[in-house]
Amino acid sequence: MHASNKNVRVQYCTTMKLLKNIRGVTLRKKIYVLSCLVLAMISIVGCKETHIQSEQADVEVLEVGTTTEVTTKESQESEYSWNDDINEYAIYVNDIYYPLDNHYIFETVLEDAEVQEFSGEFPYPSGKIHFGNGLKISTFNVNDERGQGETIYNILATKDAKTPRGVGIGDTLSDLQESYSELKYEANWVRDEENPMFNRVYIYTTEGSSKYIAFFLYEKEIVMIAVEEGFDYIPGIDIENSNILGIQGVLREVDNISSKGMNIHYFYTDSDGEEITLINIYARSTYEVDIDDDGIIELMVYLNNEEDWQSIGIYDVVNGEISYIDVNKKMGCKWSRGEENCANIKPEYKKCIEIGFERDDDTYRSGLYRVVDNELFYICPFSDDVLM
Repeated sequence: MHASNKNVRVQYCTTMKLLKNIRGVTLRKKIYVLSCLVLAMISIVGCKETHIQSEQADVEVLEVGTTTEVTTKESQESEYSWNDDINEYAIYVNDIYYPLDNHYIFETVLEDAEVQEFSGEFPYPSGKIHFGNGLKISTFNVNDERGQGETIYNILATKDAKTPRGVGIGDTLSDLQESYSELKYEANWVRDEENPMFNRVYIYTTEGSSKYIAFFLYEKEIVMIAVEEGFDYIPGIDIENSNILGIQGVLREVDNISSKGMNIHYFYTDSDGEEITLINIYARSTYEVDIDDDGIIELMVYLNNEEDWQSIGIYDVVNGEISYIDVNKKMGCKWSRGEENCANIKPEYKKCIEIGFERDDDTYRSGLYRVVDNELFYICPFSDDVLM
């Protein structure tokens, strides 16, 4: 490896440190732009090296399955080594090693696989998606000083797969927690129709890493594992550290999703390690918010209204007891909804409930209400004055 490649690694890590502070980048972006920038830098260096002579480091070439890994003593000793976390972010399938690493160039990713190609569009390079043997592997095409082939940036496994820590498809939640004590719970992962049914997702990542492993479980058994390259993992919603209905460490799982609604289960783990059900709900969706600013997170429930009008239910803690109201029934209204997702409403009204009433002449009026201890208090009509 030429000395100028060390400069590429330094540029990579400098860029990495800058990107770590970026927020608002969604987890679901499966193409990692930083990998593209690295490939671009390597190509530039490769061109420059046709005119510049530089020292060569001692090189070891290791054959791994149908891949070639190129490492150097320099890269192994450098604090900027690209291989620092190679042993964590990988999948083993029938003893074949599939890592997320820019130095693993695959000549053949999967034997006898279905392949879909996609063209590159700046800043993304071209690549392929390979399907076969319970795997879906997404790659970038490579043709530079490292060789010609593909590097992996996404792996989705549904059978015969294990992580480097030995956790695989069919293992239980307790197996997973025993091997990965530093898991994060992901509450908002949406299932794709072609993937197995799951109702829990646990994430493993390390601070500062651009990679993560996602474990998908159904009835506390692993049914799918994803290893991905991306920006620092940002959970959809960190409900685990919230004081939901007065209890810390409450988690949410969903099941039996349909167009009418889903089963939503809130639970927590007690001091003996037993899972305790806080509440079971059948609804279209829920969200968690401290709607009355009392330090306790309430549960806002979008109910399954037979007339297809929006209808809100609210769970709160009042005088030490869980209290519930169905807003439409309580107010005799036509519809009710939270304003938390209304993009153009003024911030001071974000925690209000909009309630709509039908007049005798079949027209409608609506107003904004505050909720305090599950009592509703009228604030103002819903009009242009509350909008930005």
